[in-house]
Amino acid sequence: MRSITGFVLAFALFGWHSIGMGHEKDAPSSQAISLQGTLGQSHQAKVYRDESSRLDFQQIRRLPANQWTDLTSSIAEGFTTAAIWIHFQLPQRHSDEAGEWFLELNQPLLADVRLYSLTSKGNIIERFGSTLSDAQKRELNYRYPTFVLKDQIDSAYWIRISTPTALQTSLNLYKANQLMAKHARNDFVWGIVFGTYLLIVIFYFAFSLRTRERLHLYYTSYIFINFLAALFTSGWPLQYFEGMTSNDHIKYLGIWVSLSLTTGTLMSAEFLQMKHRHPITKKMMLTIAFVFTTIGLIGAIRNQYASVIPYVQVTSLFLILCFMLLAIVDAIKGDRISRIFLLAFSLFYIGVIWRYMRNFGIFESNFWSDNSYQLGAFAHMLIMSTTIFARYNNVVKEKKQVQLQLQYESQIRTSQGKFVDMVSHEFRTPLSVVKAALGNLMVKHASDNETLTRLQRIERASERMQDLIHNYLNTERTILNTHTPNLSKHNIASICRLAVEDLNEENRRQIIQNLAVTPDVICDIDLIRIAILNLLENACKHSMSSEPIHLSTMVNDGCLRIEIADTGQGIKNEELEHIFERHYRGSGSHAIEGSGLGLYIVQSIAMSHQGRVSVRDNLPSGCVFALDLPL
Repeated sequence: MRSITGFVLAFALFGWHSIGMGHEKDAPSSQAISLQGTLGQSHQAKVYRDESSRLDFQQIRRLPANQWTDLTSSIAEGFTTAAIWIHFQLPQRHSDEAGEWFLELNQPLLADVRLYSLTSKGNIIERFGSTLSDAQKRELNYRYPTFVLKDQIDSAYWIRISTPTALQTSLNLYKANQLMAKHARNDFVWGIVFGTYLLIVIFYFAFSLRTRERLHLYYTSYIFINFLAALFTSGWPLQYFEGMTSNDHIKYLGIWVSLSLTTGTLMSAEFLQMKHRHPITKKMMLTIAFVFTTIGLIGAIRNQYASVIPYVQVTSLFLILCFMLLAIVDAIKGDRISRIFLLAFSLFYIGVIWRYMRNFGIFESNFWSDNSYQLGAFAHMLIMSTTIFARYNNVVKEKKQVQLQLQYESQIRTSQGKFVDMVSHEFRTPLSVVKAALGNLMVKHASDNETLTRLQRIERASERMQDLIHNYLNTERTILNTHTPNLSKHNIASICRLAVEDLNEENRRQIIQNLAVTPDVICDIDLIRIAILNLLENACKHSMSSEPIHLSTMVNDGCLRIEIADTGQGIKNEELEHIFERHYRGSGSHAIEGSGLGLYIVQSIAMSHQGRVSVRDNLPSGCVFALDLPL
């Protein structure tokens, strides 16, 4: 952080030193200030508005005095196609005021500024405060149009101003040393501002490449475009790129202003998470921004700045208002992101609105209105950069916590899986001993029919116990995601019959089977048998014992479908989305024995086969569960 601060200060001090040293040799020692001031306030001046913008200097000179009006403050015309003429005359000065004086217009975005005067022989002198071409270059290479006024007594001057940008400016007279001191202070301050701006742009560009987050990408584009817009709005390229014409400068400014409309909308919408909160509003605002950005770009490239950029700025004001209203509404609801948005963007939006109001002639031109956009953008950028970086750190911390939680759960599942394997082994060992002993007893008592019959019953019960342990341990492994299905081709009708036999051993119910002839399906026979059995048991639990259960198979949309239909009380609509959740039991299940795992197990088995399970109403009562397995 110290190195970044040092770089910014070095950048600013270098700009201050180099610019100050560049003019030091021209600064005279005179300290006279009696002529220093603003035209229209410290000095009398007249102004004329040429609506046609076609009058030349000779025609202006011949205008009667009653067509000129007094200039009493700075010029604030807004966007206009008219040319503004200003006429003033410097009074006779004292001997200590001899030397050069500088007339500065404090608005860099003036496309065509010319100063006219007459020689003692009546010849016209035309000088330029803005570069129009190679033959029409500005007199001094400052970002502000500036003219040198030589030591002439009672000199009369005429200034002509026309521009496609908002025509807002004041005209000030300075002695050389005072003008240089003013520029040195400005260069120092703006060196810090734009140095910091550039550092943040570079930092967030690298940051967005690392994180790949959409918000960071949008924010990087947004602050880069705003950096360029602020740089061109302040006129710095005119000072450091000598060959740049005023029209080219304004063209590039129009491009950055137009692009800022879309990048600002994208970034604001992403920051406020409008995709989830206000999707339709987001789509409408982005469409508006894109349309007017396109119009602005076309107009700027075709040198029609005054025709399109005012509409782009009005659209910006409208979208700003929309974002602020949305943020206020969400902030009232307690949304923290919206509150941060209001804090960060209020300063920026105030600066933008202030600047736009000045452009339309509502506010007069002064330091704060001229630089409100840049200052507001700078303050906003600092707050947003800090907020986004802090937000990213929180996201990283949350991801780490989630990863730790997942690792912990994975360890728990592994431990449970090992426990299930141990239980499986411990159950099977005594059952194998029982089965072996039964075999010996059956051989020994083969001639005793009564004893043999009892032993056979015990054998069937032990086999049933072994099957149950095998099936339910496989089910538990499925729940823990530790069981890999043993896939092979099977006839689904045969599996359905096995499931019905399993059900009838403990629950004698009428099962109406409608098993169509279907292709064999690749599946784990034990898991599918458990899934069908769970669906059958679920149907039995939730329907009258006197009512039959319907079991059917069919081919449906590239899948083999197994349907189990009952005529019970059915499932409420608000419970449908929860019935496959683990341990969930519906409102009608409280009096029925169960753990809430049956349907969850069915869904787990279906998913392990890339299939699915669904439910629908079975009119007039009951419901139909469908298990779909891909063919």
